[in-house]
Amino acid sequence: MSSFRMLIYSKFVRWIIYLILALVVVWFIERIFDYFYIYESTKKSQESEKMFRECNEQYTSDSLYKIQFDSLSKLKQYDKLIDMMEKRILIYPFLKSDLTNDIGVMYFNKGDTNMAILKYSEVINSGKHFPLEYCNRAELYLDKNEYDLAIKDYKSAAEINWDYYFELGVAQERKGAFEDAKASFTTFLNHKPNKKDSLECKSQLDSLEIKMKGKK
Repeated sequence: MSSFRMLIYSKFVRWIIYLILALVVVWFIERIFDYFYIYESTKKSQESEKMFRECNEQYTSDSLYKIQFDSLSKLKQYDKLIDMMEKRILIYPFLKSDLTNDIGVMYFNKGDTNMAILKYSEVINSGKHFPLEYCNRAELYLDKNEYDLAIKDYKSAAEINWDYYFELGVAQERKGAFEDAKASFTTFLNHKPNKKDSLECKSQLDSLEIKMKGKK
C-alpha cells in the first residue's frame, strides 16, 4: 500500500473514530437530559399528588368542621366552638385572621364583650385591615356607649369600604354630633347604594334633620 493510500486510510479511520466519539457524546448528553426530565417529571408528579392529598384532607376536614360547627352552634356550645376554632388555627395558620374573628363572634354570643373586643383587636393589630373587624368592634363600643372609640373604628371601616359611612353616621348621631352624622349620611348616599339602603339612609337623614331643627 502506497504512503498516499495509507494517509487517506488513516484520516478516514480518524474521522470514523471522531464520528463514533461524537455519537457517544450525543448519546450520553441525551441520557443526562432524559434523566433530568424523568427526575423533574417524577418530582412534579409527587408534588401534585401531595397537593391533591392535602386538598383532599382539607376538604374532608372542612366538611367535618362545618358539620361540627353547625351542630354546636344550634346547641349554643360556644366554649366548645371556641376550643375547636383555636385548634383549627394550629392546623391551618393561614386561616388565623378569619378564625380569630369568628372566635370574637362566639365570645360576643356568649355575652363576653371584653373578650370579643380583644379578639377583634387581635385581628386588627395583626396588620390585616378588614372592615368587618372594625365594624364588629365598633358595635361593641357603641353598646357600651363608648362613642369616640366606636366612631374611630367606623371611620377606619369606612375608609376601606364606603358602606360603613351609614353606621358611622348612626354612631355620630347617637353621640350628638349631628353635623358629622349628616355629612356621613350624605357621603353614603353620594356613593349611590342600592334602593333599600338608600331609603333607609334617607329616612335616617330626615329624622336627623328634624332633631337638628328642634335643637335650634
